[in-house]
Amino acid sequence: MAKNHNYYVYSMMSISGVLYIGVTNDLERRVIEHKKGRAEGFTKKYNCKKLVYFEQYDNIDEAIHREKQLKNWHREWKLDLIKKTNPNFDDVSFQKESSGIQILNQVQDDNSKALYIGRFQPFHLGHVYALGQIVEPEITIGIGSSQYSRTDNNPYTYEERKRMLESIPFEKKMEILPIPDIHDEEQWVEHVIRITGPVGIVYTGNAWVKELFEKNGYNVKDIMIKNPYSGTTIRQHIKEQSDEWKSMVPTEVLPIVKELVHLL
Repeated sequence: MAKNHNYYVYSMMSISGVLYIGVTNDLERRVIEHKKGRAEGFTKKYNCKKLVYFEQYDNIDEAIHREKQLKNWHREWKLDLIKKTNPNFDDVSFQKESSGIQILNQVQDDNSKALYIGRFQPFHLGHVYALGQIVEPEITIGIGSSQYSRTDNNPYTYEERKRMLESIPFEKKMEILPIPDIHDEEQWVEHVIRITGPVGIVYTGNAWVKELFEKNGYNVKDIMIKNPYSGTTIRQHIKEQSDEWKSMVPTEVLPIVKELVHLL
């Protein structure tokens, strides 16, 4: 395999099924080191000598982010990812062509899915603007604080907020899921990913969400916030019986909020 300046996130497996995730700028050299026991540490201890999966990147920061992300995944998710392109867990380093060892190309389906979390109390034009900044073909929308309703800050139920989102004619493939609060920062990201499954990138305008996902190795992209749209402002207008809120929500959502206006 010819030398190059690409970066690789890869997975080695032992005969007993122990998995190792690593990152390198020379996959052929690194795999040979693992196979011959030259790489001290985990792979030598557990005899991880079979290359079962890899992803290629042009940017080292992206590769390191991905390595950290995969290391935080549950074992079942890692196995499911590998099986997408290597269902028999074959050693892909032994795929040969006349030029020598040829590592199989991999499909990174999970990297095409974006995650966006909001409380949507209610869903407004600021959210439409935010979702418009997501370029990935698939979006998982997490409805935060999903277990709360009929309070000043969370008047609408999860089902009512989901109904608002489903009323919007989005062009992208969209999945809507409840994200209940657990009030534990250390466990929150794992809690979210258990619900959503693997995601490639997280979009947010919330500094707290950004900090926690980046701390766990996820690629996070800032979303521009468009004023004056906010759920707090809209709820206050409704309480004051002002019609100003009506221009702040999509036309599709307007009748739903009107129907529930008595809650405030």
